[in-house]
Amino acid sequence: MPEFVGSSSLFVVGFLTILILLLFIVNSFCKPVLSNSDRFKRFFASYAIILIAFQLIINADRPRHLLPLLTIVPIAFFSFAEKMSIKKQIVNFILILICFFQLFGWSIFFHRHPFNPKPVSDKMLSSGIKTFYGSYWTTYPIMFSSKGVLIGSPLLLRNKNILTDRHPENTILVKDSHSPAFVFHQSESNLLYNFESFLYTNNISSKIFRTEEAIVFYDLFPVVDILVESKLKTSFAIRSSS
Repeated sequence: MPEFVGSSSLFVVGFLTILILLLFIVNSFCKPVLSNSDRFKRFFASYAIILIAFQLIINADRPRHLLPLLTIVPIAFFSFAEKMSIKKQIVNFILILICFFQLFGWSIFFHRHPFNPKPVSDKMLSSGIKTFYGSYWTTYPIMFSSKGVLIGSPLLLRNKNILTDRHPENTILVKDSHSPAFVFHQSESNLLYNFESFLYTNNISSKIFRTEEAIVFYDLFPVVDILVESKLKTSFAIRSSS
């Protein structure tokens, strides 16, 4: 389901989907004597187990990584409907409704204005910035726009986002740099508020510039670093002089 339906609806739909998949997998392995239909179901149940286990092993924890499950969900739904003596027409209607919500959700997503990193990277380069912290969705576009001159670390975590650091070596370079900058997209108001509160509370001075889509803090004194708690939450700390 797309995000616009709300977190409560997403939780309910997700819980029901997980429950139906679990029932499908358990039921597929319970029968000692198999018909052709049962073998077909067991094949897809095995595929589901292997897929989820593989993703857990490689730490593929984003929703898009679970998209292959869409090949199993309809089969699990129809199997569940058969067990519960639910008419196929009802299951068809539910699946078509889910597809409608998906298409509508994607249409909203594709109409959003994408982040343009070039004005930010150009201004950062002209300001003498070399390293910076940002979110996943700002860090890598800015690095790409600067052709690798700017080195960023995606430790600024948006609400409910999981840490995804594709270049840990860059994070080490940023943490070891003299005074990394901090980049906040205009949509990251909660992160920005927490950061500004931290600067005010600790009497930290900084230079600031703004572009149409972002605000950048640099030349912070004393130097500020990021702490990531349980890969889900960003907090800030003054760098130790030692």
